[in-house]
Amino acid sequence: MYTSNQLRKLFMEYFTERGHTPVQSSPLVPKDDPTLLFTSAGMVQFKPLWKGDVPLPYKRAVSIQKCLRGSDIDEVKTTGKHHTFFEMLGNFSFGDYFKEESIKWAWEFITEVLEIKKERLSVSVHTSDGESYDIWKDVIGVSTERILRLGDEDNFWGPAGGTGPCGPCTEILYEIPGGLLELWNIVFLQYNQDESGGRKPLKNRGVDTGMGLERLTMVCQGVRTTYETDLFLPIIEEAERLLSSKYNDGRESFHIIADHIRALVFALSEGVYPSNEARGYFARKILRRALLEGTKLKLEKPFLYNLVPVVVGIMEDSYPGLLKKRENIALMVKSEEEKFLSTLREGTEVLEKVMKELEDTKLPPHDVFRLYDTYGLPPELTCEIARERGYTVNIEEVEKIVQGEKEKARRSSMFKVEVKKGWREFITIERDEFVGYDTLTTESEIARVRSEGGDVELILVSTPFYAESGGQVGDTGRIFSDNFEIEVLDTKLEAGFHIHIGKVKRIDEGGELRGHIICEVDRKRRRLVQANHTATHLLQSALRHVLGEHVRQEGSWVGKDRFRFDFTHFSRLSEREIRGIEQMVNDWILENIQVSIRYTTLKEARELGAIALFGEKYEEPVRMVQIGDISLELCGGTHVKNTGEIGIFKIVSEIGVHTGIRRIEAVTSMGVMRLLLDYGALIENIRGSLKTSDIEVGVDKLLRENRTLKGKLKELRRSAIGGGEKIKDRLTESNIAGIQIKTGYFAGLNGEDLRELSDGVRRKPHTVCVVATTKENKPLFVVSVSDDLKDKLNAGKIAALLGKLAGGGGGGKPHLAEAGGRPDADIEDILTKVGEIVTSLQSSSRKRSS
Repeated sequence: MYTSNQLRKLFMEYFTERGHTPVQSSPLVPKDDPTLLFTSAGMVQFKPLWKGDVPLPYKRAVSIQKCLRGSDIDEVKTTGKHHTFFEMLGNFSFGDYFKEESIKWAWEFITEVLEIKKERLSVSVHTSDGESYDIWKDVIGVSTERILRLGDEDNFWGPAGGTGPCGPCTEILYEIPGGLLELWNIVFLQYNQDESGGRKPLKNRGVDTGMGLERLTMVCQGVRTTYETDLFLPIIEEAERLLSSKYNDGRESFHIIADHIRALVFALSEGVYPSNEARGYFARKILRRALLEGTKLKLEKPFLYNLVPVVVGIMEDSYPGLLKKRENIALMVKSEEEKFLSTLREGTEVLEKVMKELEDTKLPPHDVFRLYDTYGLPPELTCEIARERGYTVNIEEVEKIVQGEKEKARRSSMFKVEVKKGWREFITIERDEFVGYDTLTTESEIARVRSEGGDVELILVSTPFYAESGGQVGDTGRIFSDNFEIEVLDTKLEAGFHIHIGKVKRIDEGGELRGHIICEVDRKRRRLVQANHTATHLLQSALRHVLGEHVRQEGSWVGKDRFRFDFTHFSRLSEREIRGIEQMVNDWILENIQVSIRYTTLKEARELGAIALFGEKYEEPVRMVQIGDISLELCGGTHVKNTGEIGIFKIVSEIGVHTGIRRIEAVTSMGVMRLLLDYGALIENIRGSLKTSDIEVGVDKLLRENRTLKGKLKELRRSAIGGGEKIKDRLTESNIAGIQIKTGYFAGLNGEDLRELSDGVRRKPHTVCVVATTKENKPLFVVSVSDDLKDKLNAGKIAALLGKLAGGGGGGKPHLAEAGGRPDADIEDILTKVGEIVTSLQSSSRKRSS
């Protein structure tokens, strides 16, 4: 029996010996193929070689490709042989060997190297492919009854992503109970399909084969499903332990959990972050789907994150990069689990209420959308929950509502791209020219003007003023001629034009706002803004270094005094992480690294690894901002020439703004100087208030005085309600079967006082003490049990029952516990029930012991 690692090794060795160049798996997230969300087949990275777009580096290749497909997500639950994430073993020919060699090698590897029994194998060919049929029959010797001739639906492959290389295929099938299992697909790539569906012959026709490692391992290890192989079994065994449930009691749930956690680990390891868009949405969807299966098995707490180390342990020999990312992946998964469980609880409560109020079993689509829009409950999960309760949902109608709302939102924002009315036009231009990357002063002409009183807006033929975009604020400055002067207060984009917004400072009598003008951008302000903008690029690189590659920009705002940067991350940054990020950015500033600008194609920028805002539309050519070997981003903003111009960098705050989104606010150059001046003034004020030059000594003295006064206040508070031992005298006492029960309500005491009082009372044997007070208008009960009783009468159980009576909850240790409740709870009435609770718990204890 072969292990999965041995199968990987045997496959690579077999084809390497036959002249194939070993090629590493390409990333799961395609860098230069916009037609694909994820790499879905082994041939994806080789598309350009068949099409003839690039020189051939080799004519034969062999690889084991990481793949991720969403199309099989529903089959994962039921078949035991489908997966979202899988590994594709493949050998490839680019204008070299074709049908006979590829068929002979595949058969030889399967039957001679792996010794899979020939009598368990069948093959299929395309109905039009007589050549492959003859090779199988006459060269390989497969009997005609084991050769199936099938049409396009089964035996024509591709193209991946809708365009690209495609062609007829032949498959090796393995006999299993109930049918035939597709084991190895051999595609003969002959055509290139364009966006219209038309096909033309490929320049380099060739062979693309694919065999799923998971299925091959299942066959070689002689098990019924892929989930019983060494690729999945450790995950399922750990899931059994975490869920306190057996695989055979919920096989479908375990299939989803085991499959989806593998897909998550690999997707998150490549920088995908759970979100509501594109790849992030798929990651969030499968995580929630797996977590939902856990709740079906009665576990309503995060558990998937505990499976991350198991997946890494199985895969790290083949993918060693996973190990260093293991902790970050687990933290991301746990954070997402916690958020979704909270959403799920709230959303499912509303869903249950909606279903109860229905007169039939049809769940209205608008209710499904409302649960998504208001509570974040994904429509597919709502439908799944509803179906399990016996309700039907018209998912197509739900999708129409979702798309309709998106279209409504799109239409509501369309005004932003239409030039507003009211312009006086002097010169007709299709677009203005921005020259502000190269100069801050230029001569120009007014093309259009719009004014009201002293307020004015101008469109110029050319302008050095940067218009607000990409998070960077618009430039300010002045526009003037011999006849007038305008103070530019802001610059914005409207329908692609730079709109200069300002006030008329001077205009000659009879003068008019038109003709030739001179533009001057506020130089000092622009320099401060661009220092902050370059700092955002350095910050993003530092965040990815310190926190991980999952960090992605979610938004930014760049002004002259400060900037903020929103990014994906699952938890609050520690002080150590913040200091590390600051140190890294300031080190790069001190190195005075050159900032260079380059224009290129979007394809080349992606190939170079440039960071782009996901979902952003980029016009060709794209502008690429490079900071040494530290940062490479697509960006239209203005930047310093060298990092030294930034001066210094300081993080002012780090907060959470949305689920999974953090925000850093920071300052540079003069912003740091102002911050230091403010700190200095604050320190002087503190010195003055403390009446000392040594702040540390003054604060220490103040804290000591505060502790002394708190102690005195505590004594005064106690004496005000009877003082010392007299408090104990105010406790109500009763005796039940030799147990002293002491209770009391003390509105003047806080929680700490109650714990101290209760702890003193419990030192007397055979004692149960329950004391209460009011905290923020809500009841607080402190329960203590003497050491001789705590094994029979658990304080935590007493607290839980008290909390239930008070409309809240409670718990704690066997000897000391607390409970809380609703503001309207009757504290004194609840205290009279302590005796009943003790009697009930005693009775339960006796029954267990007997």
